[in-house]
Amino acid sequence: MRIQQISDSLNDNLSVLPQNLFVGSSTFDLHLGTKCVGGKIYEIRDLADMGQCTSVCLEFLSQGKTCFAINFFRLISPQGVEFMCELLGTLVGVEPADGAACYILRYDYY
Repeated sequence: MRIQQISDSLNDNLSVLPQNLFVGSSTFDLHLGTKCVGGKIYEIRDLADMGQCTSVCLEFLSQGKTCFAINFFRLISPQGVEFMCELLGTLVGVEPADGAACYILRYDYY
């Protein structure tokens, strides 16, 4: 998803973001208007597209590590609008946040 689509969706309640992200064999579910809270393991500022974050998450997964959540943020500064993402290695909660979206790793229990 290109940054313009992220920009449009963040300005429109994140409605354009996909409901799920698929990273390798893992599925992440979208939680709109929220920020996931936990241990940050990686951050990317000046984000060009969502693929930058998902590829880093896939790299962590291939090393036997886990990213439990991915936060996307719309930041406003005097220089303009910037987008960033965070990968979380632990997840302790979710809290409301404007201009944010969180994808949480789905656990399938059988």
